[in-house]
Amino acid sequence: MDDAEVALITMGTVTSTSRQVVDEMRTDGKKVGLVKLRFFRPFPSEELKKKLVGIHAVGVVDRSLSFMGGGQAFNEVRSALYGFSIPIINHLAGLGGRDVTETQIKKMFELTLRAAKGEKVNAINWHNTRGETV
Repeated sequence: MDDAEVALITMGTVTSTSRQVVDEMRTDGKKVGLVKLRFFRPFPSEELKKKLVGIHAVGVVDRSLSFMGGGQAFNEVRSALYGFSIPIINHLAGLGGRDVTETQIKKMFELTLRAAKGEKVNAINWHNTRGETV
């Protein structure tokens, strides 16, 4: 997270693939970072706020969908960061046990970087599905 301008929040198996993408993108000069949620309850709201100080946009990766729209982690992060004036983008991927690839994670970072620059992007984005939005 050193000098990162955008961050991707992940849980579980997608984290290791995301780490590889972060290393590649940082080598290419992109200021990206990664936050791994190790547990979901109790939700680490205060720790998350501290980690994301100075970030311009946040992407949240979810592998399942909530009835409230978006993924569960996205809804929790959005609630935890209430009052932060940064874009929070949901990336739904790996639904139905599909793999989440490095290419998809790069797309997630690209969308989040665009949001950090003030571009309008969808709040909820589907990756590798029939109704894919990116």
